[in-house]
Amino acid sequence: MVHEGGEQIYRFADFTLEVGEHRLQRGDQEIYLRPKTFETLLYLVQRHGHLVGKDELLDRIWADTIVTETAMTHCIEEVRKALGDDAHHPRYLKTIPRLGYKFIAPVIKINVTEEEIVEEEFTAVKVIVTEEEQESAGEIDAFDVATVQSAPLASLPRRSSARLLSYWSKVGQKIILFAILFLLLIFGGLYLYNHSHPDIQSLAVLPLVNLNADPSQDYFADGMTEALITALAKISAVRVISRTSIMQYKGVYRSLPEIAQELKVDAIVEGSLLYSGDKVRITAQLIQATPERHLWAKSYERKMSDILALQSEVTRAIAKEINAKLTPQEQAHLSRARQVNPEAYQAHLKGRFFWNKRTPEGFNKAIEYFNLAISIDPGYAPAFAGLADCYNLLSDYDVLPPKEAIPRAKAAVEKALAIDSTLAEAHASLGFALARYDWDWIGAERELQRAIELQPNYAIAHHWYALQLTMMGRFHEAMAEINKAQNLDPLSLIIDTNIGWLHFFERDYDLAQERLHRTLEMDPNFMSAHVKLGWVYEQQGSYEQANAQFNNALALSGDEANVIALFGNSYALSGKKVEAMKIINQLIAQSKQRYISPYWIAMIYACLGEKDNAFKWLNKAFEEHSSGMVWLKVEPKLDRLRSDPRFSELLRVIGLQ
Repeated sequence: MVHEGGEQIYRFADFTLEVGEHRLQRGDQEIYLRPKTFETLLYLVQRHGHLVGKDELLDRIWADTIVTETAMTHCIEEVRKALGDDAHHPRYLKTIPRLGYKFIAPVIKINVTEEEIVEEEFTAVKVIVTEEEQESAGEIDAFDVATVQSAPLASLPRRSSARLLSYWSKVGQKIILFAILFLLLIFGGLYLYNHSHPDIQSLAVLPLVNLNADPSQDYFADGMTEALITALAKISAVRVISRTSIMQYKGVYRSLPEIAQELKVDAIVEGSLLYSGDKVRITAQLIQATPERHLWAKSYERKMSDILALQSEVTRAIAKEINAKLTPQEQAHLSRARQVNPEAYQAHLKGRFFWNKRTPEGFNKAIEYFNLAISIDPGYAPAFAGLADCYNLLSDYDVLPPKEAIPRAKAAVEKALAIDSTLAEAHASLGFALARYDWDWIGAERELQRAIELQPNYAIAHHWYALQLTMMGRFHEAMAEINKAQNLDPLSLIIDTNIGWLHFFERDYDLAQERLHRTLEMDPNFMSAHVKLGWVYEQQGSYEQANAQFNNALALSGDEANVIALFGNSYALSGKKVEAMKIINQLIAQSKQRYISPYWIAMIYACLGEKDNAFKWLNKAFEEHSSGMVWLKVEPKLDRLRSDPRFSELLRVIGLQ
């Protein structure tokens, strides 16, 4: 008997559409569909043979949501792609110009219920048992059952004993049969449980699709993607891929198994975002990578002021679906979500959007937005942490003098931690500042470790900690830490570059060269890799190849003064003193218009072998707390100065001796 309201399955051609499992299959192959695309296909299949108007489809699939016809068209294209259909010669989905769509393939609808399956299984068992009982009963009908029950076995007649043994043999067979069935039910249940609750230890959150059809709102979708990644990254039981690697898939169509293989993850979260008025709707789904299988999907809608609660709700749902074991601290953190001013939150998202560009112009624009967020909501800690990150990197990139930038960074991070002492980004920022400016190596290490403790999947904290360990000459620990960073952010060009840089500081130039060539295969226009590969060639005595790399970096940077300084080292090492001195004079002249780190000039003098001038400029770099000073202990270009007592004294005063 078929029960109405059971599991619905639709079949057409060699496709199977399972409603309850939210699954489309072609033969044994499962085909991935986004939630809205699946709903679109399902509705068209349910209405097969009938015209479905565009307005009807919009009302049905996007009820109570403001979207343009573009979203519907995009879903139709995805349906056709999944079915391998051709819009001009359709086999399944026909477009009725200006009106709508019609599903034209024959469809078979099947209803299946769990009650039917269970009933069939137990009917089969009952038939077997009944046959066994009848056979046994026929063999012992001559016995007095009471006698059998009371008499000892030895006192029974031989024939009676044989029949009784046969009887108990039959009973034993039934017991074994029931035992086997019982075990099958147990193991089958375990299989079904594990099948529905797969072991997922790593996942990636793909960029949320902006359904507002307004490119100017992309910052919001990108920001929400990063916020969801950050929230999930606080769960120590699962590895979560960082933003840098994830954003490379924005606007790129790739199969989910392919993406999962590239990122080495067990599952993928993807979805869409719609922002309308004071409300935000996130639709998310979880897909197992191998075998590809839809596990969960749901939509969430909140007011913008409750956006943090929405993020926590989505995170908890995903954690539940992947069976992630949350620590009490993680549970408390996900349960704690303050309201946020919508305007402050959007300003913060715009700030992170520009910070992630990692350019001087991007940092300055980000500072404007972080300050705007703070002026709207002075109690919003992430905006202060963002401000600190901007000033930290403006100093590290030698855009601002460290004495101007780092005190601002420290002031911002102290305010962030005063508001929220559990903010991992703030602890990492403080660790960065303590190492690069205060040369407080113990304090910096403590803060970076605290950031990792609070957010185990925070790739930036692992990366910065690896660099600090390198500065201190702890290469083995540094390599282990930067490998963790890359495991969390496998497509990050700067992490891949800095693995090569770490080999450079170890003086393993062949391995450094090999690694940096690999980075440039990923992106030939990545300036930092060209710079560091040039340094490797310098140390190998390949000065023409070094200058070729510096020329590439110069073309990519737009005549940046710091890149021009690189040629000075190469000229000096290759014996071209006149050219090296021209670079020094050029840098000194430029320092009157903009900040030029004395460390760069000191390096050129060191490569020229002019020790007194080298120490003169190193002392200036020391007074200014130049960001380059942190590499003093490991920098190969300064090896010519290491035997001088003045060098040992510098190492001592900055805490690296």
